[in-house]
Amino acid sequence: MREKKMERFFPTPSYLKVPSVGLDISDRSIKYCLFDDINGELVLSGYGRIPLALGLVTSGKITDAVGLRKVLNDLAGTLKRHHVRVSLPEEQVYLFSVKLPLLKEDEVRGAIAITLEEHVPISSAEALFDYDLVKKTKSDLIVQVAATSQEIVDSYLDVFEGTPFIPMSFELEAQALARAIVAHDDPGTHMIVDFGETRTGISIVSGGFVLFTSTIEVGGHNLNDAIAKYFSITVDEAKAKKEMYGLEGGGRDESNIMPAVVGALSALQDEINKHYVFWHNHPFDDGSERPKIDGIYLCGGEANIKGVDNYLTQTLRTKVQKANPWVNISDFTHIIPDLPYKDSLAYATAFGLALGDSMYD
Repeated sequence: MREKKMERFFPTPSYLKVPSVGLDISDRSIKYCLFDDINGELVLSGYGRIPLALGLVTSGKITDAVGLRKVLNDLAGTLKRHHVRVSLPEEQVYLFSVKLPLLKEDEVRGAIAITLEEHVPISSAEALFDYDLVKKTKSDLIVQVAATSQEIVDSYLDVFEGTPFIPMSFELEAQALARAIVAHDDPGTHMIVDFGETRTGISIVSGGFVLFTSTIEVGGHNLNDAIAKYFSITVDEAKAKKEMYGLEGGGRDESNIMPAVVGALSALQDEINKHYVFWHNHPFDDGSERPKIDGIYLCGGEANIKGVDNYLTQTLRTKVQKANPWVNISDFTHIIPDLPYKDSLAYATAFGLALGDSMYD
């Protein structure tokens, strides 16, 4: 079982253990899922995606609290379970490591607060942070810190006021992803590429700790727009063409979308490669060598584009495989969920949030 992770800005009190809904809020949608423990096996008991109108959430910031609260109230009316675990987007969370002298546990937080403004553009008075002990030597502590502004967390807390939902935790989106798609006993180092509708998140997890995150402003909508322009069709028609043919079309002109999307895909590949190379060529802040990335996991709704994993494998010259969001949930020996595997790739963050009930402690 994994150790507790730092990215819970509001962790669940040990005396309060109730099943939670994993709630993944993005600019375009809310995805949710619920698990029940049946005879010691986790079973998916509910899931769904609620589209969001443009302007409710922008780059992870809640820009229309009234509108978003109405959506949450409507969703709460369809669910019997109201305790939720909520993700905070990478765009609004800063992740960094700090080398500290050997300190007592109750001294670590104060030492981090002193150095906080050296690492993030937030004053220590306005910041909310948590940390995890990554390594302890004879003379030093290496801690991984996640920090965000009190304003961001307050905005997420406030939007749940006046709804039946009770937030149990807010945590870094990348940590929820890692909890879902990296086997809980896997000590290796993996890059996770979350290819979504509006953006792509890149994170690196090692030994269960998220050590790096970044966001690329390339998503499925960029491909849709490029296809629509290239073929002079509507965006909806372009999306349907992308889903039907993917990158494996050819021969017939209408099935070959590669000329249309190669620019966006090249930009995505370049950004992934940049972070991959940087990781391997730059040591940690304490001078120690970074562990080699064992492989790249691809998830998110756009991971279902036919051939995108093969394209990235060939251009990155590194094995890229679609993730398994069920790896810490079920081997399907007794129960087969009604959520198809390809659709589950878009629910990986929600899965990881809901798994917090069983994997925090």
